[in-house]
Amino acid sequence: MDRGEPLAAMIREHGSYVRRFLVARGASLDDVDDLLQDVLAVAWEKQIPLSSRNTRQYLIGIARHLLFNHNRKRARHAVRADSERVRIADSTTARDVSFHSPEEFLTSRERRREAQELLGFLPSAHRQALELVYLDGLTHAEAAERLGVSRKTLHVWKRQALDTLRSLLAVRRT
Repeated sequence: MDRGEPLAAMIREHGSYVRRFLVARGASLDDVDDLLQDVLAVAWEKQIPLSSRNTRQYLIGIARHLLFNHNRKRARHAVRADSERVRIADSTTARDVSFHSPEEFLTSRERRREAQELLGFLPSAHRQALELVYLDGLTHAEAAERLGVSRKTLHVWKRQALDTLRSLLAVRRT
Protein backbone atom coordinates (compact mmCIF):
# COMPACT_ATOMS: atom_id res chain seq x y z
CA MET A 1 0.00 0.00 0.00
CA ASP A 2 1.33 3.41 -0.97
CA ARG A 3 1.47 5.67 2.10
CA GLY A 4 2.63 8.70 0.08
CA GLU A 5 -0.78 10.35 -0.36
CA PRO A 6 -1.97 9.85 3.23
CA LEU A 7 1.39 11.16 4.46
CA ALA A 8 1.07 14.25 2.28
CA ALA A 9 -2.46 14.77 3.63
CA MET A 10 -1.17 14.42 7.20
CA ILE A 11 1.50 17.03 6.52
CA ARG A 12 -1.04 19.42 5.04
CA GLU A 13 -3.46 18.88 7.92
CA HIS A 14 -1.10 18.78 10.89
CA GLY A 15 2.30 20.17 9.74
CA SER A 16 1.64 23.82 10.54
CA TYR A 17 0.07 22.91 13.90
CA VAL A 18 3.14 20.86 14.91
CA ARG A 19 5.42 23.66 13.68
CA ARG A 20 3.55 26.22 15.82
CA PHE A 21 3.72 23.85 18.78
CA LEU A 22 7.51 23.58 18.42
CA VAL A 23 7.95 27.35 18.17
CA ALA A 24 5.65 27.92 21.17
CA ARG A 25 7.74 25.47 23.18
CA GLY A 26 10.93 27.40 22.46
CA ALA A 27 12.42 25.72 19.40
CA SER A 28 14.60 28.15 17.49
CA LEU A 29 13.43 29.10 14.03
CA ASP A 30 16.63 27.55 12.68
CA ASP A 31 15.69 24.17 14.17
CA VAL A 32 11.93 24.04 13.64
CA ASP A 33 11.96 22.59 10.13
CA ASP A 34 14.49 19.92 11.07
CA LEU A 35 12.49 18.97 14.15
CA LEU A 36 9.27 18.83 12.13
CA GLN A 37 10.97 16.58 9.60
CA ASP A 38 12.16 14.33 12.44
CA VAL A 39 8.61 14.17 13.84
CA LEU A 40 7.28 13.10 10.45
CA ALA A 41 10.09 10.57 10.00
CA VAL A 42 9.27 8.96 13.36
CA ALA A 43 5.57 8.87 12.46
CA TRP A 44 6.45 7.23 9.16
CA GLU A 45 8.80 4.68 10.77
CA LYS A 46 6.26 3.78 13.47
CA GLN A 47 3.58 3.50 10.78
CA ILE A 48 1.02 5.35 12.84
CA PRO A 49 -2.48 5.37 11.39
CA LEU A 50 -2.33 8.50 9.27
CA SER A 51 -6.07 9.10 9.19
CA SER A 52 -6.76 8.43 12.87
CA ARG A 53 -8.57 10.97 15.07
CA ASN A 54 -5.58 10.89 17.42
CA THR A 55 -2.96 11.63 14.76
CA ARG A 56 -2.41 15.22 15.93
CA GLN A 57 -1.97 14.18 19.58
CA TYR A 58 0.43 11.45 18.53
CA LEU A 59 2.49 13.90 16.45
CA ILE A 60 2.57 16.41 19.32
CA GLY A 61 3.78 13.66 21.66
CA ILE A 62 6.59 12.82 19.24
CA ALA A 63 7.40 16.54 18.86
CA ARG A 64 7.51 17.04 22.63
CA HIS A 65 9.88 14.10 23.04
CA LEU A 66 12.18 15.16 20.19
CA LEU A 67 12.27 18.78 21.37
CA PHE A 68 13.15 17.66 24.90
CA ASN A 69 16.02 15.54 23.59
CA HIS A 70 17.14 18.32 21.24
CA ASN A 71 17.23 20.90 24.06
CA ARG A 72 18.99 18.50 26.40
CA LYS A 73 21.65 17.75 23.78
CA ARG A 74 22.07 21.45 22.97
CA ALA A 75 22.48 22.32 26.68
CA ARG A 76 25.04 19.56 27.14
CA HIS A 77 27.05 20.80 24.15
CA ALA A 78 26.81 24.41 25.33
CA VAL A 79 28.24 23.50 28.74
CA ARG A 80 31.04 21.54 27.11
CA ALA A 81 31.80 24.38 24.68
CA ASP A 82 31.75 27.00 27.45
CA SER A 83 34.17 25.01 29.61
CA GLU A 84 36.45 24.53 26.60
CA ARG A 85 36.35 28.27 25.82
CA VAL A 86 37.28 29.05 29.44
CA ARG A 87 40.15 26.59 29.21
CA ILE A 88 41.35 28.19 25.97
CA ALA A 89 40.98 31.69 27.43
CA ASP A 90 42.98 30.64 30.51
CA SER A 91 45.75 29.18 28.40
CA THR A 92 45.76 32.28 26.17
CA THR A 93 46.06 34.55 29.22
CA ALA A 94 48.93 32.44 30.49
CA ARG A 95 50.64 32.77 27.10
CA ASP A 96 50.08 36.54 27.11
CA VAL A 97 52.19 36.83 30.27
CA SER A 98 55.18 35.30 28.45
CA PHE A 99 55.45 38.16 25.93
CA HIS A 100 58.73 39.99 25.96
CA SER A 101 57.26 43.48 25.89
CA PRO A 102 53.97 45.23 26.64
CA GLU A 103 53.73 46.14 22.95
CA GLU A 104 53.69 42.45 21.96
CA PHE A 105 51.06 41.76 24.59
CA LEU A 106 48.83 44.63 23.42
CA THR A 107 49.24 43.73 19.76
CA SER A 108 48.21 40.14 20.40
CA ARG A 109 45.26 41.20 22.53
CA GLU A 110 44.22 43.71 19.84
CA ARG A 111 44.33 40.99 17.17
CA ARG A 112 42.04 38.74 19.23
CA ARG A 113 39.60 41.62 19.77
CA GLU A 114 39.62 42.41 16.06
CA ALA A 115 39.03 38.74 15.20
CA GLN A 116 36.04 38.57 17.57
CA GLU A 117 34.63 41.74 16.01
CA LEU A 118 35.03 40.39 12.48
CA LEU A 119 33.34 37.11 13.43
CA GLY A 120 30.23 39.16 14.14
CA PHE A 121 29.97 40.00 10.42
CA LEU A 122 29.72 36.35 9.39
CA PRO A 123 26.46 34.47 8.89
CA SER A 124 25.58 32.45 11.98
CA ALA A 125 26.31 29.06 10.41
CA HIS A 126 29.71 30.16 9.12
CA ARG A 127 30.66 31.71 12.46
CA GLN A 128 29.61 28.55 14.33
CA ALA A 129 31.66 26.41 11.95
CA LEU A 130 34.79 28.48 12.66
CA GLU A 131 34.18 28.61 16.41
CA LEU A 132 33.63 24.87 16.71
CA VAL A 133 36.73 23.97 14.69
CA TYR A 134 39.17 26.69 15.76
CA LEU A 135 38.00 27.82 19.20
CA ASP A 136 36.42 24.64 20.55
CA GLY A 137 38.98 22.35 18.88
CA LEU A 138 36.46 19.92 17.43
CA THR A 139 37.26 17.77 14.43
CA HIS A 140 35.38 18.46 11.23
CA ALA A 141 33.26 15.35 11.80
CA GLU A 142 32.34 16.41 15.36
CA ALA A 143 31.57 19.98 14.31
CA ALA A 144 29.44 18.80 11.39
CA GLU A 145 27.52 16.45 13.66
CA ARG A 146 26.94 19.20 16.21
CA LEU A 147 25.63 21.54 13.50
CA GLY A 148 23.58 18.77 11.91
CA VAL A 149 25.22 19.05 8.50
CA SER A 150 27.55 16.94 6.39
CA ARG A 151 31.32 17.33 6.66
CA LYS A 152 31.34 18.70 3.11
CA THR A 153 28.84 21.42 4.07
CA LEU A 154 30.91 22.28 7.14
CA HIS A 155 34.03 22.50 5.00
CA VAL A 156 32.27 24.83 2.52
CA TRP A 157 30.97 27.06 5.36
CA LYS A 158 34.41 27.20 6.94
CA ARG A 159 36.08 28.06 3.61
CA GLN A 160 33.50 30.75 2.85
CA ALA A 161 33.93 32.20 6.35
CA LEU A 162 37.71 32.33 6.01
CA ASP A 163 37.39 33.96 2.56
CA THR A 164 35.03 36.55 4.03
CA LEU A 165 37.41 37.23 6.93
CA ARG A 166 40.32 37.66 4.49
CA SER A 167 38.29 40.18 2.50
CA LEU A 168 37.26 42.08 5.64
CA LEU A 169 40.86 42.17 6.87
CA ALA A 170 42.06 43.43 3.49
CA VAL A 171 39.50 46.24 3.54
CA ARG A 172 40.44 47.22 7.10
CA ARG A 173 44.13 47.35 6.35
CA THR A 174 43.76 49.60 3.31
